[in-house]
Amino acid sequence: MFTISFDFDETTKKVTNLKVVSIDKTLPTSDNYLEVQDNKLKLGKEAIVLLEANSGDRIQVNYWTVNNQETFPVIGKSGVFTDPTGGNALSKSNTVSFRGNQRAVLLEYGNLFKLEPFKEGMFKLVPIINNDNIEQEQKDLDDLNMIGNEIADDFDDLPFI
Repeated sequence: MFTISFDFDETTKKVTNLKVVSIDKTLPTSDNYLEVQDNKLKLGKEAIVLLEANSGDRIQVNYWTVNNQETFPVIGKSGVFTDPTGGNALSKSNTVSFRGNQRAVLLEYGNLFKLEPFKEGMFKLVPIINNDNIEQEQKDLDDLNMIGNEIADDFDDLPFI
């Protein structure tokens, strides 16, 4: 969804200050999210509560495959997976170190996720925003700006009452 704003001078019949802004209604309204940032994962307050995690607990992201076809990321405290020493420690600022290949693989699924219950102690990471959506939205914004600029130039020819 986009918001379009502009200034119109009735005397000169010119449109100026044309702005097109994206409004993303899919962003989470609660703190039940996980965001992939540079070299770390940022967990919202509700996500921490869902995971029943405290500072120092080890948090791990794994990938679950269904029928050898669909694979999706899951998150939980390391104890719910096979290796209780796996994952990385949760910091006091609700972040978990997440670098290199593990970060690159998760970014293939998206960069902002909400947590949905999956199995006891495990939560499915459901993409809210993925990189493809961001690239497409930017292309749409650029196209709309070009059209808007052409329309603004054509206002000279329009009859106004």
